Amino acid sequence: MAWRGVHVTEPARLSLKERRLVVAQEEGEVALPLEDLAWVVLDTPQATASAALLSACMEEGVAVVLSDTRHMPAGMLLPFHRHYAQAEVARTQIASSEPLKKRLWRAIVQRKLENQAANLAARSMAATACAKWPGT
Repeated sequence: MAWRGVHVTEPARLSLKERRLVVAQEEGEVALPLEDLAWVVLDTPQATASAALLSACMEEGVAVVLSDTRHMPAGMLLPFHRHYAQAEVARTQIASSEPLKKRLWRAIVQRKLENQAANLAARSMAATACAKWPGT
């Protein structure tokens, strides 16, 4: 049962050995059973992953997320045909009308802007509170 996630933020080489994800870094290696993994995030351009590992992740249903230089999700690898619902969701999305896609995209962008404004307000309040304390 998948319950563990891996977030790679430093240079690493990821490979497959005996149905385990092997993360090799300067400090050493760590090996985790694929069956325990739910997701892997590659959050550094200095991480490499073997095709054998990526294929095995898809077989086990492990999602692999790639980040851009700003540490934002740039792409995602998901297993195909792992569950009937995934194929149905993909078909529904492809078959959606352009007006619906535009409305949904507008709603997503609006929510992102609202979240950014809320985050900015919260950070501003925190900065103001910190400024009131002597020695900060």
